[in-house]
Amino acid sequence: MLYLSHDIPWMDKLEPVYLFIWQWINRPEEIAYNKLDEAIEEAVLSDMYGMLREKDIRKIDVRLSDHDCRAIWTKLVKAQILDERGRPIIETVDEPNLSEVLGVEFSKHEDRIRFLLQDTIGRERLIPVPNYLRAFVERHLRLWIKSAKTAFFMNPGHNYVVDVDRTGTCSDRNANVIILDRDTGTDQANSQWDEALHQFLQLKHGCRLSMLSLKAVFISNVSYFKLYRRLYGLTGTLGSQTELDLLREIHKVDFVTIPTAHTKQFHETPPIICCDKEAWTRSVCYQAQLVTTVEKRSVLIICETVKDVKTIYRAIIGQGKMNVHCYERDYEEFAVASGHKKLDQGQVIVATNLAGRGTDIKITDALRNAGGLHVCLTYLPDNKRIEEQAFGRAARSGDRGSGQLIIVYSKEDEKKEHLTKVIIWDMKKERDIEEALRVSEIKSYYNNQIIAEENCFKEFKDQYEQLKRNLNEDRIPNGLQEILLKSCLDRWAFWLDEHSDSIPSGKDGDNAKSYDQLSSTFKRLCNGISKNKAGFIEAGSLLPWVDGMPAQMNSSKNYGQRGNCLMLTVN
Repeated sequence: MLYLSHDIPWMDKLEPVYLFIWQWINRPEEIAYNKLDEAIEEAVLSDMYGMLREKDIRKIDVRLSDHDCRAIWTKLVKAQILDERGRPIIETVDEPNLSEVLGVEFSKHEDRIRFLLQDTIGRERLIPVPNYLRAFVERHLRLWIKSAKTAFFMNPGHNYVVDVDRTGTCSDRNANVIILDRDTGTDQANSQWDEALHQFLQLKHGCRLSMLSLKAVFISNVSYFKLYRRLYGLTGTLGSQTELDLLREIHKVDFVTIPTAHTKQFHETPPIICCDKEAWTRSVCYQAQLVTTVEKRSVLIICETVKDVKTIYRAIIGQGKMNVHCYERDYEEFAVASGHKKLDQGQVIVATNLAGRGTDIKITDALRNAGGLHVCLTYLPDNKRIEEQAFGRAARSGDRGSGQLIIVYSKEDEKKEHLTKVIIWDMKKERDIEEALRVSEIKSYYNNQIIAEENCFKEFKDQYEQLKRNLNEDRIPNGLQEILLKSCLDRWAFWLDEHSDSIPSGKDGDNAKSYDQLSSTFKRLCNGISKNKAGFIEAGSLLPWVDGMPAQMNSSKNYGQRGNCLMLTVN
């Protein structure tokens, strides 16, 4: 599900955390890979909070036993000098009376323990995270570490490219990480991956860091379409029976198959299965040469990624005998067959799935008489619908055409001679089973997670609108209204982020209690904003709105009685 991003001020303060994690990921192999996550998490938390663990107690005297270290550490926890995770609670070591805390048994270590506490509290910090964001960092830290490791192994040309925005929706002309939709081949310049994966890729490629966004205002595509009383749709490739059943169950729709005006003259030639990328490249090039030079036809080669497009394009160009056209991104003009132009014989088009959907390639009479367009699909799509879209570029409007799968079977544990026993139809069957499982997971996620989130959002929306009406009735200045309502939206976004995993359990237990507390906060705000007899806004009445939201708190001070006061005219 795609969410509208909700930008919260000062989230750029998280950049030191990303940089710290990324530096750890790129360090020489000092730590075993399976211990890396734990080591990074401990390093981040130690820097943010300061950590004094049982094993650190031995620094004061190597002769201390494990039992003694535990005893001293336990005394510090009971005295509320440390919390149960070893984080200092006190702000200065002068506060506690260590002699009484340690007792006679360990009093001789008082000075060293005091120094150890001072060293922990006054440590040099590499990650200056504001207090109000610490819980947020701790909540997401493990997933951020996982994202950093994922980013380390990702390469441009697969799921993303590093380029300037070609869609014209962004004024920034600096290169950035742009997501590529592998199913459609389109740029998603205004989207970003969650859990800081996008930020780590930006660090990897030296791009400007974007701020992490939260979700606050959203509606699923399922719920959106359910707002309509009647639904009508028209498509040439609806997908598998599993997908049809999902649409029928969720939207209560029926299906009618309309026959084509002309008989379909498409045939699929036997697929080719290659054992590695080199064999795959050779096979694709050979088939392209065979179709164009021997059969006097043209071929559309559809690749899964931009990187694969470049690989095939360079290999075919290296043969130097064919007219080759490359189509990688959606900003590029499909010049070889755009508008009223028709595709002639002997042409090779290498493209991502951009050319596999919604592209009506018209062909010349000579190409039609030779057998029409041939589509070479160089990977097995994740579902039947995408496969049908790709092969649907050939044999259009009653013309003849053909298609062929040339794929890599890359199970590393299989012996080469066993590859001949692999049947493409078995692979498709396995693909369809995985697709059925994916659809089932989508349905379950919608019923359990999305519906619950949307119900919570509906309640928040009602309260938010009531708050807005109250502010208008109180004749609060528009500038202050914007600040206060933004604060409410930020508070909701943080709540949703914190409780997103527990929302599917319904309104029972801790989740219900937490939401009731949030709801009560908004209801208290409905009481309005206090003004004194002179008509000034009382600063104290703004605090409940902006408490915990530093950006709004800083902005609202100008409207308070003790700031640059704003006199309200009361009619």
